[in-house]
Amino acid sequence: MAEAPTLLSGIRMIASPLNRAMLQPLGSERVIQFPHPLTDREYRKVAKLIDGHPDVTLRAYGVKFTDLEFLRSFPEVRHFQADYMSRLEAMGGLLIPARRSGVTGPG
Repeated sequence: MAEAPTLLSGIRMIASPLNRAMLQPLGSERVIQFPHPLTDREYRKVAKLIDGHPDVTLRAYGVKFTDLEFLRSFPEVRHFQADYMSRLEAMGGLLIPARRSGVTGPG
């Protein structure tokens, strides 16, 4: 089986279309990141991958994001990072769940 793609130690890169290697169980990765929006179905698959890993940061970056509604697919995520989202128009997905922490952006 192919090894899960990583850019740097501890980072798992996710991109559409998803493949088996991207969805392998997490090892030492502490950041799951994607540079452009995924489909609703792909978001659900990634959410399933990180469920039970409260220490993992979900990172989304890139100018193709216009909202954060995809966060509704990640009710268990406690740490979220957003970067380079210059076209962001809505942040509604950040409102649930209330226990989400570690939200960061450019800074």
